[in-house]
Amino acid sequence: MDFAKGGAAAEALSLASEVELARASFAEAVRGLLVEPNKRLPLLIVVDELDRARPDFAIEFLEALKFVFSTEHVVFCVSVDRKNLVASLRARFGNSYDVDQYLARLFSFWVRLDNPHHNPSFLTAALKRRSLIEDGLLDESERTDECITSLVDCALVGLGERADNLRSMERCAERANICARSIAPNRWAGLIGFLAGLSVADRDFLLDCVSETHDLKNRNLGPYNTVLDPEPDFLDRLRRATSGAADWICVAAIAWSLPPGDVEARKYEISQVFDERIADGAAAMARELSIRKRLFNRSAAVLVFAEIGWALG
Repeated sequence: MDFAKGGAAAEALSLASEVELARASFAEAVRGLLVEPNKRLPLLIVVDELDRARPDFAIEFLEALKFVFSTEHVVFCVSVDRKNLVASLRARFGNSYDVDQYLARLFSFWVRLDNPHHNPSFLTAALKRRSLIEDGLLDESERTDECITSLVDCALVGLGERADNLRSMERCAERANICARSIAPNRWAGLIGFLAGLSVADRDFLLDCVSETHDLKNRNLGPYNTVLDPEPDFLDRLRRATSGAADWICVAAIAWSLPPGDVEARKYEISQVFDERIADGAAAMARELSIRKRLFNRSAAVLVFAEIGWALG
């Protein structure tokens, strides 16, 4: 007992005293901030992206918010990925630990925000913030707003499933901005958007596919020219390059690697190498690209990538 009183117990009592002093000091500071305390308007403190912090720090931080800084007239709004937070708690306390009960002690309630599914307005705003239109970096022969729209539409195709992630869209906008400035004025707004999106979604595939098509271009051959091309297995090579990738990557790769008209003409062949669903998707995308009249084929992709590969890679 003497050992306990002189050791751990004394430290615990000292710590508890420090916590109470900190809590009282914080409450006093809050009262000093409230101009009209009778209106009971709370002080709102927003904590963003806590799930990106080290797991142990995030847990300690939340416990400090609850047990030290929890006071009248203060509301904490914590932005966090619940799935990641649960994983951190289980890593610390074990899989058998009642995580829901623990979180119920920390949070009064949760508000779930849906993912911005393929949100073109966010990406458009991110690009416009970078002054692409004001600086005249897009094709002068077309209306700049249409070029931005084309860039955004094709970037979302390249991003695929990552188009549900705001941070990925922001990274895509930054890469597209660098690319546009590096080869401005340019005629490839849609292609730049697609390559920038694909570089964020699957960098390894982008490098592999550009390498495949670049080899063909160096020989002055084309996968769609059956007379000059001694390697008619281009689609097989493309299938190998996209092995294990999501269907949307296969669709985008086919539409990118072949001229739009040839995708429709070779639809049956594509369906045999990939499958009918991917062939239909590639043909639909090729028609859309043809309608938009964008230079969006293999040769343009290799040329653009050669100019700004450092920005995409």
